[in-house]
Amino acid sequence: MHDESIMLVLKKTNKKIIKMLSNRYKEMNLDITPNQSKILMFIYNNKEVEAKEIGDRVHTNKSSLSKVLNNLENKGYITRTGDKDDTRKKIIRLANKGLKVVEIIESDAMIIGKELMKGINKEEYSTFKSVLEKVEDNIERMTV
Repeated sequence: MHDESIMLVLKKTNKKIIKMLSNRYKEMNLDITPNQSKILMFIYNNKEVEAKEIGDRVHTNKSSLSKVLNNLENKGYITRTGDKDDTRKKIIRLANKGLKVVEIIESDAMIIGKELMKGINKEEYSTFKSVLEKVEDNIERMTV
């Protein structure tokens, strides 16, 4: 049996990553959270999206996502416009300010990635990635 459950190990690691990102963003004078950066990156990679699409892909519930999107819109990072074919739908895009933040985040992500890989060789990374994929598959089987 393992000393720590896999869930505890993943939770501790995730918590440390979020704390590290929060501190980095503060040091860079970015007024965003790691969760907001994840959403901005998703919008950036998809150009224009609907809220439901974001929630499904970044695993955020509807009410939390609504608060985050309102916050990002109030800060000027995103815009929401009505769909010309369906007025109930809101199309979300990055504003210029959001694009600038994404460029900073992307650049910093490269630095972070290199730092996280220190002392880890290609074989270890390949094994790590394979194990995480198996965990994800197991989760999928459990939630069907």
